[in-house]
Amino acid sequence: MYRAALRFTCRDGISAKKVVFNQTDGNGYGCNQKYIAEELLRRHPDWDFVWLVRDVDGERPRMPAAIRLVRFDSFAAMKELSTAKVWCSNQFFRHHVKRCGLQKRPGQRYIQTWHGSMGIKVVHSGASWERRCPDSAGNSFKRDEAGMIDYVIANSTWDAEQQLDFFYGHGEVKMFGHPRNDILFDVGRTAEASRKVRAEYGLPDDCRILLYVPTLRLDKGWDGYMRDFSGMEASLAGKFGGRWKTVARMHPVLLHKGRSLGNSGGALDASGYPDIQELLAASDALVSDYSSCMFDFMLTHRPCFAYVPDLDQYEKEQGLVYPLSETPFPVSKTVDGLLESVRSFDAASYPAAVDAFAAGKGCCEDGHASERVADLVEQCVMEGA
Repeated sequence: MYRAALRFTCRDGISAKKVVFNQTDGNGYGCNQKYIAEELLRRHPDWDFVWLVRDVDGERPRMPAAIRLVRFDSFAAMKELSTAKVWCSNQFFRHHVKRCGLQKRPGQRYIQTWHGSMGIKVVHSGASWERRCPDSAGNSFKRDEAGMIDYVIANSTWDAEQQLDFFYGHGEVKMFGHPRNDILFDVGRTAEASRKVRAEYGLPDDCRILLYVPTLRLDKGWDGYMRDFSGMEASLAGKFGGRWKTVARMHPVLLHKGRSLGNSGGALDASGYPDIQELLAASDALVSDYSSCMFDFMLTHRPCFAYVPDLDQYEKEQGLVYPLSETPFPVSKTVDGLLESVRSFDAASYPAAVDAFAAGKGCCEDGHASERVADLVEQCVMEGA
């Protein structure tokens, strides 16, 4: 039905000033797309902006009124995609390509921002399961979609090199920085994010925030996750002073499957919070494992710790592109080791270690990525005008 309807829809012309955004398979208002959209809205309030979401009614209160919301897995979404001048996504349009046969039309442009920064995880064409089954149907549709990408947004020479793996060599790499990280360079926006997060979870101004953001595990078990945060909060208080509270955010894929730590182990569940960058901006310290959010958070120079009890298994199943020991983050396989990492954290030398690591990866973040991507969208819109 979708494929037949799409053939009919493709008779419609392309709307020159329509931009469709996709954030992690319809996962709400966040990531690079949010910050690109806000810059474009500021410049062009008369353009047609469409956001694909899983829950139109639920997301409407969170979204700017000028953005139209369309259900991610609907025929309406296919119609919007087939008639938009620009697609802007941080994830593959796998549902629309695999199930519905979406193809980019002549004159359309596809900007792929992805959702990682200087990532350490092996992904897509380099991952073990894709190496074992390179010709599987799932990998085939990813390669087909990668061939539609016009531009890939990178925030470092490291990211630029990795695009060959991420997108099978397709797309012109633009070294613009990642728009979602602009907030981390803006004192006013960081302060506003802190107010929003504290209001959302009832935290007083004098309470410091530990953010826990584990990445996705292939085995879908719980062994690699931290479950009790009382010791960490006490160690942070002893090291840095103040009262601490943990806010935990699970990977969006687990959230879609109904998996969450919930408000357990002393943590507040922020898995449903749409924009992790606001959580990063509001937090005073981060615990993660293999998530690229660490490489965003490090731009603040605030303490970041890697807790990886399943490191050996993760390296075998998922794979790491380089050792965690090469990052500026203290690495611990046990809770006791993590608490000791807090107690021995060298706050004086950490910023220099972060800067050296970022320079080694060729990081180009400066807080103006949204402007550069918006310029690129304008360029795409002007083509053929």
